[in-house]
Amino acid sequence: IKVPWYISLLGVAGAVFVMFLISPWACLIAIFIEAVIFFVLSRRTLEQNWGDVGSGLLLNIAKRALLSHSKRSRNPRNWRPQILLFMSNVMENIEQVKLGAAIAESKGVLTLCQMVDLGAFESQEDIGQRLERMHEDLTEIGIEAFCEVNVVRNYRNGSLEIARAHGIAGLKSNTIMEGVSEKEESRKDQFQKLISMAESGKNIIYSRFGPRKENAEDKILIWWGGKDNNADLMLLLAHLMRLNQDYRNYEIEIASVVRSQEKAQEFKAKIYQQLNKARIKGKVKLYIDENDAMEIIKTESEKNRVVMLGLKLSGRIQENIFTEWIINMSDKNELTLFVYNAGMAGAIPRLLK
Repeated sequence: IKVPWYISLLGVAGAVFVMFLISPWACLIAIFIEAVIFFVLSRRTLEQNWGDVGSGLLLNIAKRALLSHSKRSRNPRNWRPQILLFMSNVMENIEQVKLGAAIAESKGVLTLCQMVDLGAFESQEDIGQRLERMHEDLTEIGIEAFCEVNVVRNYRNGSLEIARAHGIAGLKSNTIMEGVSEKEESRKDQFQKLISMAESGKNIIYSRFGPRKENAEDKILIWWGGKDNNADLMLLLAHLMRLNQDYRNYEIEIASVVRSQEKAQEFKAKIYQQLNKARIKGKVKLYIDENDAMEIIKTESEKNRVVMLGLKLSGRIQENIFTEWIINMSDKNELTLFVYNAGMAGAIPRLLK
């Protein structure tokens, strides 16, 4: 017997109405139980056919969001750090991980990348275990980040290939982060790698941690040389760090060494004007010296908790001079960030122009 759907619906409505007249509470409880049974059976059916419903829904939302993001026009003011941090182990590099998280916490994305040498690669199960361990370590220290484990033939070329290919749609990594190695030979490898990264158009944060200094001032000191765009990125990174609770009470100070009082006044007025336009609070401090600028930078840097210096990675650079300079300029600091701005058109806001 074929019964029209509206007749069946009318019968259901009538049955519910009669149940409600007999006992309103019993009617509501029965409807709730039937709804739960329907939901459970529907979910099991979907899982058998398509897998977990929640994961599928989240993936669909992420896909639509990425497609929408990739079609939007790029505005330099909307630039956000999408950091790819190379590290061997979360707990062994906990300070680097916390720093990356502080920069990316409010308005960026942090991805931790662990590389496995092809010769030490055992199985896909090993990769899964490494990923699980990374997530467990991040949960323990209260940090949210994406995690990756990549098998490479050698670390230098492998990291470059990963950096070039990493990302999807509009979420491609634009900033590479790595800690300064305490081994001289490793620093030489890092130098070659940083050069290649810079040539690939990646911004770079090359950081070195020192011992905690009780008498240091809670400041983020930015040294501006004036010959490149590194200060733009350094100022933006300092601003993002201050959005994190660990650096919220830190002051931003822009410093430079100039040769005359006249240039000092001109520089200070220009920077304050641009800071006001960018709506970033900061101070400007200038030192007048015609000879030993490096000694002034070293001496003043020691007094502050965070120091940012521009990184020169273009032109002719001697490997030994570069590595010696890195150690020399950071040896007595609590935290030093060597920053390179790739100078990609529209990549970051030009705050100091």
